Amino acid sequence: MADYYRKSLAELIETILTHLPKKSGDAAREFVTQFYHKMPLMELERLDPAHAATLAMNAFAFVQDRTPGQLKSRIYKPTTKEHGWESDGYVLELLNDDMPFLVDSATAELQRLKVAPLSTMHPILKLSRNSKGSFDKMQPMTGQGALSESFIQFQLPRLPDGLTPEALLKEVQEVLTAVRRVVTDWPAMVAQCEKTEAAFAAGESHFKDDEVQETIAFLRWLRNKNFVFLGYIEYDFYDDAGNEVLSVVPGSELGLFKSNDQELKPQGLSALPPEVRHFAMLPHMLEITKSNRKSVVHRPVHMDYIGLKRFNAHGKAIGERRFLGLFTSIVYY
Repeated sequence: MADYYRKSLAELIETILTHLPKKSGDAAREFVTQFYHKMPLMELERLDPAHAATLAMNAFAFVQDRTPGQLKSRIYKPTTKEHGWESDGYVLELLNDDMPFLVDSATAELQRLKVAPLSTMHPILKLSRNSKGSFDKMQPMTGQGALSESFIQFQLPRLPDGLTPEALLKEVQEVLTAVRRVVTDWPAMVAQCEKTEAAFAAGESHFKDDEVQETIAFLRWLRNKNFVFLGYIEYDFYDDAGNEVLSVVPGSELGLFKSNDQELKPQGLSALPPEVRHFAMLPHMLEITKSNRKSVVHRPVHMDYIGLKRFNAHGKAIGERRFLGLFTSIVYY
């Protein structure tokens, strides 16, 4: 069965290659091969070979330049004159370094905007670029050391009233910027979780050993694929003069907390109700709360806050380490 599948897929791709412009070189042929290599056979069978060749060559032109480490994106209404085909809707294309959460996050944002994609394509391309980001050549799909780039194409219907293509593109760009922050800072967030475990193990909290060990076990459990780390930040509860504050420790922000979204960050203890401020200052080791904000990364559900108090040598709570994220789906099933 597997051999039949691979043979059928290869035959379909070979048919598509016969519809490329006559002057297409080896790089274009390899690009088209990689472009359709992972497409489900049933979906590829539904594509007209000539149209499939046109789609791939439009994408090949798009990937010719990309600033290293940055998203390249566009939205357009295809026309026969410019793109070789036409549609009443739009095409959204996103070229990025390959990383987790791209397709699901972008799809969720389109759904939030009440735009249901008609189709989604997501080939992973192996290629090399020069120092300025210009395309050099395609690399073998199994090759080592080549760039892995994610190309996502959404074919969209007509947009809802009041939503312009420029506004849609801006919203999706912001979401994928958040994805990059999360993925880039993921190792640092996991390291902060390990650092917190070590601090509690060293006796920072002055709590009973069984409570300390339970908290450490919980943090280790989080790191064992049970929590999607989306952000990390540290707060101080007091200023240098000993006055109660709630201030961000400079340079502690990771992931989503690096954004300019001030709603994610409390604006000082004075902004909290007295009963909430009192609770925040209590010397509990661990607090788990649900955010009123939905995640823009991975799953559009309310995020979880995990707060772990920081203590001084006398066991007084002087600050907080806060993780923001999502418990993974296996936690709920």
